[in-house]
Amino acid sequence: LGFAVDGYLSGATVYGDANGNLVLDAGEIQTVTGSDGSFNTAIFPDDVPLVTIGGIDISTGETFTGTLTAPAGSTNITPLTTLVQKLVADTAGTDTPISVADATASVASSLGLEGDAAELLTVDPAALAESGDTTQLQAAAKVAAVINLVTAAAPDDQAAVDSVLSALTADLTDGGADPFTSPTAIEAALTAAGDGIQV
Repeated sequence: LGFAVDGYLSGATVYGDANGNLVLDAGEIQTVTGSDGSFNTAIFPDDVPLVTIGGIDISTGETFTGTLTAPAGSTNITPLTTLVQKLVADTAGTDTPISVADATASVASSLGLEGDAAELLTVDPAALAESGDTTQLQAAAKVAAVINLVTAAAPDDQAAVDSVLSALTADLTDGGADPFTSPTAIEAALTAAGDGIQV
């Protein structure tokens, strides 16, 4: 089993995004998470990235309105896997594509999770926190806060949301400070997204 985690997302749709367009198209494999946020990873091909939408965050009781993604082969779908997949997707087809391994390393390094790099795609940060290690959950929470902010500001404009995430994830590869704790970086990303973001 895998888990969809913002808090655990119950009743969320998880699908294999075979063409990478962040839209659930006819013929793409899909499932719905259980009451604990779990889903059967075995139904998805190993070479297809995963997307989760909708559902209820069982930690807050609120509807989840964002979009989380994960690279092909991931066990869990979290804000951290979303950053990794964003780096991979944004550089695919360019002269300098970033592999899943390199993207994972960049995210881990920038967020202070170097020792956890190998686990970002497979370990549930909420379960890890329950065992006493809160580092991944804290990192995921600050990323989720930005994703939720942008989604609330542009609920009908996925392109604007993607633009903000692209700007912030690009900062992850520059070797600088964590952009998700930098008001300047977040403001610059929101500005770059244009009129679609209203904050």
